[in-house]
Amino acid sequence: MALRNTIMVVDDDPLIVTLLTAKLEEAGYTITSAADANEALNQAAALKPRLILSDMQMPLWGSGADILAAIRNHPVLKETAVIFITGLPLPKIREQYPMITQDARVRLLGKPVDWVMLEQAIFELTGEYRPLQKKK
Repeated sequence: MALRNTIMVVDDDPLIVTLLTAKLEEAGYTITSAADANEALNQAAALKPRLILSDMQMPLWGSGADILAAIRNHPVLKETAVIFITGLPLPKIREQYPMITQDARVRLLGKPVDWVMLEQAIFELTGEYRPLQKKK
């Protein structure tokens, strides 16, 4: 069973990890992070996070499609929801990696992060809404 409030943030850019971690913790999520896909898979198998939030391209690993294939083929992680956040053009990603957009447990978002879209993606995948933007 996945840890209800735990989200894993995976990115090789420490600034992105810090930014996402701060926003998600402020919304009440428990965050764990990894700097690369290999570390993320090992950590996720032990922790069973409810959601993995990952960059599309990881050093020494390949594309988000490679990461997704490893998650879907892992007996413990195969049902885990994934949100990919990328600085690459989204139409190109959708065309090049159709398996990402065809997986009902995956969402694809662009950088810079649109907090409203991230809220919506988390809600769609977990059924839980927590605002990431403070009300004015």
